[in-house]
Amino acid sequence: PGSPNIYYIFSIAVTSTVTFPHLEYHLIDMSLAGGQGSVVARNVVVGTQTCASNKLTGSYHCNGTDMWIVVHSQTGNSFFAYLLTSAGLNTVAVVSNAGTNHPVDYFGPMRISNSGNKLALTIDANSSTLNRGVELLDFNSSTGFLTNPISLFSEPTGNSFMGIDFSSDNSKLYVSGNSGNSIHQWDLCAGNSSAIIASHYILNLPLPGLNQGLKLAPDGKIYVTSNGGGPSYSN
Repeated sequence: PGSPNIYYIFSIAVTSTVTFPHLEYHLIDMSLAGGQGSVVARNVVVGTQTCASNKLTGSYHCNGTDMWIVVHSQTGNSFFAYLLTSAGLNTVAVVSNAGTNHPVDYFGPMRISNSGNKLALTIDANSSTLNRGVELLDFNSSTGFLTNPISLFSEPTGNSFMGIDFSSDNSKLYVSGNSGNSIHQWDLCAGNSSAIIASHYILNLPLPGLNQGLKLAPDGKIYVTSNGGGPSYSN
């Protein structure tokens, strides 16, 4: 924020020196190397918490300039929101304890809506004894706090949820699953939490091995990838 040349790249990483999954960043200055850019800081560890492998997302602060970087604890139900401003990254996180307790490192992504007021995540594990599902929470883009978790979908086995994103108008949530090559949809404008849960609709697509990413693109469409060698879909 506040600079046309400075970029942060955030990732969840394990390195030879920090062997637990953690949030880190690399800093790039695009004004260097004749405009080609150079890495001016690398592998900068943020915080001391162990992070869930895939759960990293970001959103604008309500001021429209600063950014929130959000991760989830590997176990437990803690979200950590870090504020990035023109002064740099505040390494003291806003911590929210909300939603499903994770007994293991639940994989699957999480995403914040374009409007900045909702966060959704998938809950998935390589276990036949742990439920898998989808959860929706309110996100406060002013404070970084998460509240009011809703379990949209839960089942013991069979489905793997590996893609999630919001529609461009923030009215729908989409999740990809490999059970029946399906896309799950919820209407976030349906009303209260019970109405949103009841709005669950499944779109079955003739796509092999559909359990990969969903991503909202600048053209307003959500693109769907396949791990089975078939075509990609957009809608």
